[in-house]
Amino acid sequence: MRIKFNVIAGLVTVVFAVSGFILMGNLLSPQTEPRLITAITEPEFVSTAQAEPLIAEPKREYPDSEKISWLIHVRDMHITDNRVWVATPEGLLQTDRNGIQCRIIDSADGLDPRDISQIVDLPERTLFGAGREFYEYLGPDVFRRVELPLVPPVTYCHAFDSLQYIAGYENGVFKYTPDTPVLLKDDLLVTALAFGPDGLWVGTDGNGLWRLNGDKWQKRFMRPDTGAFDYVTALAYKWPHLMVGTPKGLYRFDGGKWEVHDGQDSTFPGSYITALAFANHRWYIGTAEYGLWTLVDSTFAPVDEVPGSSITCIKVFRKDVYVGTEDAGVYVLRAGEWRQLYQTDGVPEIPRTLLTLM
Repeated sequence: MRIKFNVIAGLVTVVFAVSGFILMGNLLSPQTEPRLITAITEPEFVSTAQAEPLIAEPKREYPDSEKISWLIHVRDMHITDNRVWVATPEGLLQTDRNGIQCRIIDSADGLDPRDISQIVDLPERTLFGAGREFYEYLGPDVFRRVELPLVPPVTYCHAFDSLQYIAGYENGVFKYTPDTPVLLKDDLLVTALAFGPDGLWVGTDGNGLWRLNGDKWQKRFMRPDTGAFDYVTALAYKWPHLMVGTPKGLYRFDGGKWEVHDGQDSTFPGSYITALAFANHRWYIGTAEYGLWTLVDSTFAPVDEVPGSSITCIKVFRKDVYVGTEDAGVYVLRAGEWRQLYQTDGVPEIPRTLLTLM
């Protein structure tokens, strides 16, 4: 019996020893089980004022097919002598006119720059529309809410001087004076305004094209197609032509007759017109499907240097032309050459600054 017990005890000891060696080997050997890496669908930023110290990690590399880009959708822009503001769904970008010193204005105190949808230029002040409020930029990273009868969204604003301006809204056209706003016409969902020598032109969403000459309002239309101007998406005037953009195409008026460019000819595709501007002796025409075009005299030409099929806005500053796109950021024409204002790939390297709201 003693011999059998000793044999059994010895076998148990051997089993425990082998198990111990196996367990130690697993603990000491590197883990080979693969980790689950989730796809990054939206960038998350932490402002420097709130950031906690982190252990440095190796820079992640993404295949070209998975490259992540930010700030590609441009809602609106404003350009000054030394600064370019770009409103995007990812935040408010501030850069110099060469696109070298870029930074993103971050959220704070109830104002989220990602909500800014338009930038309105008034004499000696610039207003940023977010939701139903306007904010004014006071200085480095400081904004304040302004108390004005002007309420976003403003479809267009034209200033006569520092105290008088006309604005179009979703509920009509107003003239602002030092005393009080004056309703010029209601029941119009205004989409665009343009001033010409024959008065104020007003484009609407579903209510047609109107002209105010003195104190008389007149609805304008073409007899061959009385519904052509029911929906106006862009307006601009440069003597002697009024340009009217619609979802169907472009119309040019010289005061006596209309030219129609709706895709029926081979020179310009019939497309939803998103923006119009005149500079450098030519018209710049933004479309929703066919990118940017120019018009010189009666000759249309696509601007292949500006990628992306959809143009959101066109701004002219001196001789420079800035074009905002839906999927390629901002492009600028300077000294006859087009280039991207800021790089849309690798934008997470752009510093983010926490703003202060007064």
